[in-house]
Amino acid sequence: MSNPWNRAAAGAPLVWPYGANGASGDNFSGLPNGQAKCVGVVQPATLTAPLGDLIIPPWKITFASGPTTGATFSRYILASEDNTTPVWPGGISPTSSSDQSAALAALLAYDPQFASLALLDQLVLSNSVTTYYTRWHGLRGIFTDGNVPTFITILCYNQSGVALATYSAGNQITTYVTDVYN
Repeated sequence: MSNPWNRAAAGAPLVWPYGANGASGDNFSGLPNGQAKCVGVVQPATLTAPLGDLIIPPWKITFASGPTTGATFSRYILASEDNTTPVWPGGISPTSSSDQSAALAALLAYDPQFASLALLDQLVLSNSVTTYYTRWHGLRGIFTDGNVPTFITILCYNQSGVALATYSAGNQITTYVTDVYN
């Protein structure tokens, strides 16, 4: 029996479509304080070959200047099975270049458990540090039933007191790797 797994793109990390210097735009670099934006949608190449896992390597996040000590930068993982805006949690749009923080606040107000279920990680910041690295995540470990959703995005919420730095090679890294079934 052959191995049913296939590491897409020969295992090389890819940039989220609207991540730092993404192919479809950049909702990440220069993200203003108080704003939340998604980094685009990752999905399988075909729906008949679903994702087996989505691996989120450590991201490098650089702020334009020293953030406020104790402030936060949060990443939320959102999923959909049909990839239409009204069916994403809270009506959040994964490809919009508009601020999604009001939609996130409304979602958290009517579903208080969403924060604990969807929070990927949260960095607590220090004024003397401008560069941060996030944890490594595999979605099979996050979705405890073992299923990986068909359409996935990450919502980044900057509550640091300052904007993220604009993109230059190496100062913002927002990558992922997919495993698919053969």
